[in-house]
Amino acid sequence: MPTDPSLACSASTIVLKLGGSVLASEGDLAKAVHECYRWSREGYRVLAVVSAIGDTTDRLVTRASAYGHAPSPSAYAALVATGEVTSAAHLWLACDAAGLDAVALDASAIGLRVEGPTLDATPVTVHRARLQQALDRHAIVIVPGFVGVDASGRQALLGRGGSDLTAIVLAHALRARCRLVKDVPGLFERDPARPGPFARRYAAIHFDDAERLDGAILQSKALRYAQERGFAFEVAALAAGTGTADCTVVGAERTRFAPDSDHRARRPKRRFALLGFGVVGRGVWQHLRAERDRFEPVGVAVRTPKRHADAIAPRVLRTDAIALAGDPDADLVIETMGGTDLAHECVAAALRRGADVITANKSLVARYGAEFASLAHRHGGSLRFSAAVGGAAPCLEAVARSASQGIVRLDGILNGTTNVMLARIASGASFDEALSEAQALGFAESDPSADVDGTDAFEKITLLARVAFGDRPHDARVNGIRSRSGSIPSTGPNTRLVASAWLDAGRVRIEVAPRDLSPEDPLLRTHEEWNRLCIHCTDGSIVEVSGKGAGRLPTAEAVVADAFDLWRAAERRPASASAEVLHA
Repeated sequence: MPTDPSLACSASTIVLKLGGSVLASEGDLAKAVHECYRWSREGYRVLAVVSAIGDTTDRLVTRASAYGHAPSPSAYAALVATGEVTSAAHLWLACDAAGLDAVALDASAIGLRVEGPTLDATPVTVHRARLQQALDRHAIVIVPGFVGVDASGRQALLGRGGSDLTAIVLAHALRARCRLVKDVPGLFERDPARPGPFARRYAAIHFDDAERLDGAILQSKALRYAQERGFAFEVAALAAGTGTADCTVVGAERTRFAPDSDHRARRPKRRFALLGFGVVGRGVWQHLRAERDRFEPVGVAVRTPKRHADAIAPRVLRTDAIALAGDPDADLVIETMGGTDLAHECVAAALRRGADVITANKSLVARYGAEFASLAHRHGGSLRFSAAVGGAAPCLEAVARSASQGIVRLDGILNGTTNVMLARIASGASFDEALSEAQALGFAESDPSADVDGTDAFEKITLLARVAFGDRPHDARVNGIRSRSGSIPSTGPNTRLVASAWLDAGRVRIEVAPRDLSPEDPLLRTHEEWNRLCIHCTDGSIVEVSGKGAGRLPTAEAVVADAFDLWRAAERRPASASAEVLHA
């Protein structure tokens, strides 16, 4: 009997197939990163199965065929398989640059054994434990589709469209949710791009009906594999909603069409105002301009328009940030200026008129968060600040999810600058040498006081504690890697600056201090500018999240993820979950 994805699948793992129609060029890797990251933010462990980029497979087939009329199938497969392997490596690099905790594994590493013809093989086994181990250690695991390993250890191909099959095989082995991400929002009764009558989209389709469709969207072998095992899966477009209403469920009990309005009317564009065009602002701009069908700029506030005329059309540049924040044409305001005074005026002006606001400014939210949340609640906008804590590590989202089950303690490494510095000091560098290197790498500001004195980590753990426990801290002890008097504590190879928050007799306590960690402590796995948060839940479980906590790309990725969430939102909510807690 076909299985319902919401019942048959683990709620914590999703397999995403990202095919050549999605990865049409290397420029599309950012969109694939966005897709993986947004599922990670939702609390899923992500297994991404990738096809070769664009027409790479066709070009490799041509090159392999040039060696003779009947080339060795194994040699042919070895060359053609490099397309998917290279694609997986590219996505790994792109995820790493964006600050996401990812790893790529090949067919041998996951034990994907196949049998049958070398160029049209069929999967028979996969090493589930290896996959699970990788998913337990990393937020995103990337594997090449279309490729398996035969009994002799040589590469074999799964036939045209074989990445669909790879995704379904792995999802079935893991009992995970499976979504094939295509360039269409699901399966249709006929090609919607061709002239003719309106093409209806299937909300759900039985296996028998799916078999009768044009096989251009789904590989027939993949469909048969799922049908034989009664394993339902999804077909959806990039950035579609996470619910089954935003895709086609293949393998449902009965076939039914989605309402015509579901794909006749597209989500409206979000018209955004960007305040600031520094390191982070520029990264946000580049991402949003690559999504022109979803986001449209109203204006960008800068101090000196001439400096940015080469990157932004002059008609979009503004010098009055407060006026731009209050512009009624902008339903989304993104603050990347930094500082607190001007940023406070701008964010308050936007929220007073009911706009949605995104900021990465932890100091701003720590100081004015309750006021902003009250304005958002009163005027119908929302406040989002995922990038304010942990950079690309989805700390706020993970804490908000876990809070409903109960949290007893938070422990985290939340400042990448001090993490870099402590590693250099442990290697023999002086404090000043370590600081100079961190500044040269762009991790530390010219005035590093907030980092080295522990203020930055304190502001972040304070925001997390408000979300976790619904209350502001009653007691706080803050010691950085340099005290305000200038003294430096002794450090060793296992020393990290740890920020903690916990409940003590109903009161919220906070401590930030250098701590020597035991070899078994998961926080010790945090290196360089990476952040990691351990959420200790009332049931004894520990939820871990990690990601790069500093740099333009990780911060911009978190800001853009907030923007996509707002674009996907079907209805305006009075405030975001984090803002609601700050308002409490």
